[in-house]
Amino acid sequence: MVYHFIINPVAGEKISEQVIEIIEEYAKLHESFEYTINLTQYEKHGMELSKAVTTPGDIVVSVGGDGSTFDVLNGLQEGVGLAIIPAGTGNDFVRMIGIPKNYSLKDTIINTLEGKKVTVDCGQANGHKYINSLNVGLDVAVLLEYNEMRERRAWSAQLIYIVAAIKTLMRYETYQIDFEIDGSKGPSEIILLTMMNGKYYGGGFKPTPEAELQDGRLDICYVEKLPFLKVLQLFVKYRSGKHVGAKGVHVKPFDRVVIQSEKPLHFGCDGEVHQDTRIEVTVLKDAVELLVPNISPLN
Repeated sequence: MVYHFIINPVAGEKISEQVIEIIEEYAKLHESFEYTINLTQYEKHGMELSKAVTTPGDIVVSVGGDGSTFDVLNGLQEGVGLAIIPAGTGNDFVRMIGIPKNYSLKDTIINTLEGKKVTVDCGQANGHKYINSLNVGLDVAVLLEYNEMRERRAWSAQLIYIVAAIKTLMRYETYQIDFEIDGSKGPSEIILLTMMNGKYYGGGFKPTPEAELQDGRLDICYVEKLPFLKVLQLFVKYRSGKHVGAKGVHVKPFDRVVIQSEKPLHFGCDGEVHQDTRIEVTVLKDAVELLVPNISPLN
């Protein structure tokens, strides 16, 4: 078995150097440990590097944020496993893995390499796999604002997301769509809609508190058109997951969602933004073999 590390250097030169140093040090202590290291050099390079790993049983290790994992996941070949080392601005998915907050980068890498293999679900939208979240409406508008802000602000991902959300909320847009959830028609005008595999996104927001990675379903949260002041009140609750049950808020598991719009609609998969007039989202059950620390609650 070979571990193929794909490192996103945008996470920071110092972090990349630390990761490489930890891997090389680990290899010296474990003679049978085989590995390769590649740093991504351009957009979608991570996907290309992941596709090049074709030996069943090998592990591709994504070192970066949720966007880096999106690329690696969409290049992952059949029989090849995935491991995730959080080192980006957005690391929401790894909260579901259960890596302790007091783990250092070295702790995370070593405990992952010496961990256990589990299978988890993922989502698929118009041919794109995603492991954590897909967003439409306000959420993706916030994401676009967030992506623009993080290029010029040296703030934490969480702070940038909150500021981006407030700026987007102040514009207060609604979205005209036609969508179905498992064959049942949804409302034609929404504020936001997110389809989750995990519980968290946006630096810790919790739209689907009951979501699980191994239940064979995805979870949807959508908010119908509401008065602006109600939306502001809801935003405070939305962060902690206390929005569930509020008027106009719908949260539930699903197998298939189809969204249609007359105009091309932005949608974000794990932070990567796409556009289409029709979005079909389905769950891929037990689709990803994931290497996680033994301390993880996943099994």
